[in-house]
Amino acid sequence: MKFRRLRTASLAVLTTALIAPFAPAAQAATPALAAPGGAFRVFAENPPKHLPAGKGVNIAIPPEASAASCSQGPNGTIRGKRVMLTAGHCLQEEKGSPKMGNEVTVPVNRQYLPIGTRGKVHMPTDYENTVWPHEFFWDTINTDDWGIVQLHDGVPATSLSQSKDAQGRAHGAPVRLRSIRDRSTLPHNTFSTDNFGEPICKDGATTGRSCGTQIGRSRNGVYSWGLNYDFGDSGGINYDPSDGAVVGVTSMGLGPLGKAQPADRIIETAYGVPDGKVNEEFKLEDSTAPHTNFTPLDTEQKQITDTVRQNNPDLPIYTPEEAWNKAVETAQADAAVVADRAGKVDSVESAQKLADTAAFAANHHAAQLTATGVNYALSNVAGMSSSH
Repeated sequence: MKFRRLRTASLAVLTTALIAPFAPAAQAATPALAAPGGAFRVFAENPPKHLPAGKGVNIAIPPEASAASCSQGPNGTIRGKRVMLTAGHCLQEEKGSPKMGNEVTVPVNRQYLPIGTRGKVHMPTDYENTVWPHEFFWDTINTDDWGIVQLHDGVPATSLSQSKDAQGRAHGAPVRLRSIRDRSTLPHNTFSTDNFGEPICKDGATTGRSCGTQIGRSRNGVYSWGLNYDFGDSGGINYDPSDGAVVGVTSMGLGPLGKAQPADRIIETAYGVPDGKVNEEFKLEDSTAPHTNFTPLDTEQKQITDTVRQNNPDLPIYTPEEAWNKAVETAQADAAVVADRAGKVDSVESAQKLADTAAFAANHHAAQLTATGVNYALSNVAGMSSSH
């Protein structure tokens, strides 16, 4: 079983996160586009214009349908450059996927506003040569997953962490990020529990804010229980609610078990900063400007679906939910017909015909329900077509 790349807090921790007593009142300032926990998108360099739908049918799709969807990590300045930290798999295409463009954008009011360009990236292992459980364990422990976004000059940024979930609901007040948690770097093939029991919260553009407990760490991982990362949360900020320290960015998860890429290791590896010197070189954004009003994921999905429908007026295009409900209704109607005919069977021949009819209907609707169920699951898992 593999961790999914994405892309239970105690009452005291949860209360701390929701109340956020150290969060300052937002100053009157330009709303921030570079904002920890907010959404960001990376479009394909040459976005596919059509999606094969079988039987020779190609559905025209807009460029945003194939954009990679992730969440923002912390931003700040290092050696005179403004950057945002995030997960590597958010900034590098996977095998078989369209090549990513360089521009990094954020969804706002049916637009995709540029905030920066892709910088250094390190993708995690793809487990291609992993066979045995112990190999999977150590590959997961050792692999790093980080990426750098070079922010454009003048792009408004903030040190406030906040998020809205896919439905546009906020969970708790903004939290000011105050430092990078800079722990001693562990050797390869080493696991430590010196952070066991420490609180941790995350902000992500799919599930919003959630809080849990740290259970251990490795050279390139902070492991937690209870954050329940989902696709589209990848790259988003993870922080300690007790002091506003940046712990890392969302990397991968399996149910309530999550792994964040430590922020200090990103800075040490990407810029050659010595262990223990991260906060001397990397300065978090000073501004406490509020987040801009990012388009919620579900709203964005609906906009994409509406565009697809407009561009394909002759095709009956349904959302996964609509397709599922339609298949269920048809199956129920056919079942009623079969039941009615069953009451009128008067010979072995008519019984055989009825059995053949029932078998065909069952197989047909099983295929329909399976297909629509898979589409529904993929939609919910992916958030969008390329959510991480």
